[in-house]
Amino acid sequence: MWSWARLPAARGARPLAALLLVAWTGLAAAGCGYAPASGSIAQDELAIEPRFRQLNMTTVENPTTEPRIEARLRSLLRDELTRRGGVEWAERGRARGLMRVRIHQFTNSAKVKDVDDVPVKYSVVVVLSARITNPDDNDQLWDSGLVTAEESYYPSQNLREAAEEQALDLAARQIADRLGDAF
Repeated sequence: MWSWARLPAARGARPLAALLLVAWTGLAAAGCGYAPASGSIAQDELAIEPRFRQLNMTTVENPTTEPRIEARLRSLLRDELTRRGGVEWAERGRARGLMRVRIHQFTNSAKVKDVDDVPVKYSVVVVLSARITNPDDNDQLWDSGLVTAEESYYPSQNLREAAEEQALDLAARQIADRLGDAF
């Protein structure tokens, strides 16, 4: 059986090929924008001034027909901001910033239907916003703008609750990302 390894020049090419493979992989990773995540927000990267970082989440407004998502979203958002650091949670009377969250939309609907118009894939969509105000004069310190998160699932796998949880978690992470953007 014939092989490149039998050629004298090919034996010296193996380390060169390995080096080229490693270099190409490194360039491909750098070109795609990959960067290791630190998982925390540096104090100077938050979009609100340090004196307003003692927060209290006063309300989670939910005009949708899904009452159980308020507490879950509150918990996910607090956990995400706490995990990343940079904010401190305080009682309302001690808080220097009041966070209000509004759920604008929460839907669970058919995304894909078969030829008989029977749903084969569903999608959970959550649209929300968050605002931080100064408790002394009610001036707006920060506004997230609208955040949309979506998660799909197949009804045959009974994953509705998991998809809802993942969509809420993604929305909470997007709010935390925006708070970490120093714009």
